[in-house]
Amino acid sequence: FPTRRSSDLEWLDGEHWLQTRNGRLLKVHAATGRSQPFIDAKALAKSLSRIPSIDAATADSIASRTSFDMDPGHRGFLFEHNQELYYATFDLSSAVRLTNNPGREQWPKFSPDGKSVAFVRDYDLYAVDLAGPTEHRLTTGGRDDLRHGHADWVYYEEIFNRRWPAFWWGPDSKQIAFMEFDDAGV
Repeated sequence: FPTRRSSDLEWLDGEHWLQTRNGRLLKVHAATGRSQPFIDAKALAKSLSRIPSIDAATADSIASRTSFDMDPGHRGFLFEHNQELYYATFDLSSAVRLTNNPGREQWPKFSPDGKSVAFVRDYDLYAVDLAGPTEHRLTTGGRDDLRHGHADWVYYEEIFNRRWPAFWWGPDSKQIAFMEFDDAGV
């Protein structure tokens, strides 16, 4: 077994973890050390290329990654392309565009149940259901000096350990807590 720090591990379940080796993402059985490819990159690229806004070269590039922003159940992953969010499942059953609006979706986070994703766009907080996909605007009026779910530089630097997101899913996936930063008087 290669020696790894526990902070480097991404466990898939109680028996398997992920490892990048020779430019490939592998699923490793913890008890035996036996590994196999985590995904079939060619099949995933073919699935991704069925999305009208994704060309073959982009699909190949995404499918050959060694790191994915996975949902909590490790069934699928988020990716960004041309400032829009997409979701694809590893079993190739689904590959969908989640957003189709001007502005970049920042800091997407899966809900604990893996059914929704929250993000910030133009200083307002949104959520999108993966099954729909239906986008919900959760706040209004966001701007550079009135941020919803997007930390100001003091919180980013001194409090949030250099992280911009300032929103958190509730454990039941039904609510989101967020901070509002009103810097109008600053």
